[in-house]
Order: sequence, then C-alpha cells, then structure tokens
Amino acid sequence: MGGAWVMGHRAWNTQLGLRLMDFGVLVCAVDYRNFPLGQVPDMVEDLSRAFGWVFANVEKFGGDPENIMLIGQSAGAHLSALLLLEHSLLEVREGSSSSAGSNESVAKDLSNSNVNDKVGAPSVSSSPAVRTPRPVFRDRWSGRKLKVFLGVSGPYDLVGLEPHLVSRGIYARILYALSVDGDLAGCSPARLLKTEEWKENAASAIRHLPPMHLFTGEKDKSVPSWSSVDFAAALRESGLKEVTLDVRAGMSHTFPVVEGPMAGTDPQVQLILPYLFGEERSRELLKANPGRRVWPQFLIDIASVIMPY
Repeated sequence: MGGAWVMGHRAWNTQLGLRLMDFGVLVCAVDYRNFPLGQVPDMVEDLSRAFGWVFANVEKFGGDPENIMLIGQSAGAHLSALLLLEHSLLEVREGSSSSAGSNESVAKDLSNSNVNDKVGAPSVSSSPAVRTPRPVFRDRWSGRKLKVFLGVSGPYDLVGLEPHLVSRGIYARILYALSVDGDLAGCSPARLLKTEEWKENAASAIRHLPPMHLFTGEKDKSVPSWSSVDFAAALRESGLKEVTLDVRAGMSHTFPVVEGPMAGTDPQVQLILPYLFGEERSRELLKANPGRRVWPQFLIDIASVIMPY
C-alpha cells in the first residue's frame, strides 16, 4: 500500500482484494512499519520477510507459487522497487549456490516462523544509506520468481521529488528523516542504478529481477510522471529488457485506487489479470464479471476536481 511512508495500512488494499476475489485471485496484503516506527531500511526489511513468507506458504492457501506478481502503489511502489534492486545485489553477493532454488530451500523454515521474528533477519540493502547485512541471509526468495512487478505511481527518486513537494507547499524535510542519515539518494531506486556497485554488478543483478511494469498518470500532482519515465529509462540502460512504461493521460495519483474503482473501472485489475491469466482469458473474466459502480459519476467528478493529489 501507499500512504506517504507515514499513514499506510494493509486495510487500504481491501477494495482491490475484494475485486480480485471475483476472479479467484488470492491477495496477500503486506504491512510494513510506518515512520516514525521505522525508516526506509526497516520498511524494506519488513517487505522482504513478508515476501519470503508468501513464497513459502502461499500454496497452503490455494495460491500458485509459480504465478505470483508484486504490486505496489505510491510509497509501496518505491519500497518494493528498492527492495527488488537491493535484493538482486544481495543475491549476486551470496552467489548462485544460495539463490538458485532459494525459495524452496527455506520453505520449511519460513512456514514455521513468525514474520515478525527478527532473530537473524537481514537488512537486504546494499545501498549506502542502509545498514550492513547481518550474517544470516534468511530471506531466500528471488525476484526472478515473480511474474511481474507492477509499480503504480511510484516515487522512485526522492532527490528529485523533494523540490517538487516544496513547490506544492508540502513539508518535504520528512524525506530526510525517513532516510538513514538524510541520504535521499541511497534510498532512491533510480539513484541506486547510478551507483558504482550497481554498474559493476548490473549484468548479474538484472538476472534476479522480474519484468517491470511502471504505471502512472500524466496528471499526478503528488508524484509527477517523470518519476516512472526516468526510472524506466534507467532500468533499460542497466540492461533490463522487460520494462513496460504506461503513462495514462488525464489520470491523477489517486485514480487507480480511489476514483477508478468507485466508478467500476479499476485500472489495476485490468493490468493484473492479463499477467496472471493471459490476455484472452482475462477478457473473458472481465466480460463475465464487469466492475460495479460504487458512487454516482457526478460525485466522482467532484472528487477528482477537489482531490489535491
């Protein structure tokens, strides 16, 4: 979920989860510590522990471990992208012997563990802002096992985001508090791709990444579309070929999670189903179970006009 790193909760995924249940899709809504209970490295670590648990346990709940996709919106997209990049570097450092078949190797361990148990939990980051990894590398999932990463309206460059927030009269200094020692670059996925460590390991690291689908709105007031545009370009420059940039005209920051679903046309669902079921089957599913309008269109239009995001 999103929430500007300070007010997110897994319950915000309820609307999307209920809609996906119409198509038999299992949704695991992941919580992570909000600031001030945690900084970016803590949030990233929470996601990593959760992903490891999902890979090890999803089959018990009727899920398909070979057909999993990761979806993050706003702050959730930022944290998920940062985790995928940092974890790919960690997999490179650990070597192919520890990452090959990694999800299976610790399935028993994770299935019997509490996600909140931090004993031996690693900090998955290798960026300058994040604490050094602990000796035990327990989060042995791999990004390459994901069908795709869908990043919705993600702020992938905190350095570039700060002046934009200031220009809108928003208190942007909180970004420095979220980052370790105020290092915005070290907590920015787009900037991580420019580091010497990434450049030295890019050829190997990209093999541990899933396809990336970056989805954003042209009229996003909170996170301008350049954030996704620039991140997509940086990923391609690093050698990742499976990058999809999807910029929608007239779409705001909240449309995919608020106005769209309220109108019965959820763009996230329209993006998710083809990845999980294929284009033809997803069209059949949507035709058989079209979206349900929740609010009258005139109220949605009013909300869109006054929405500050």
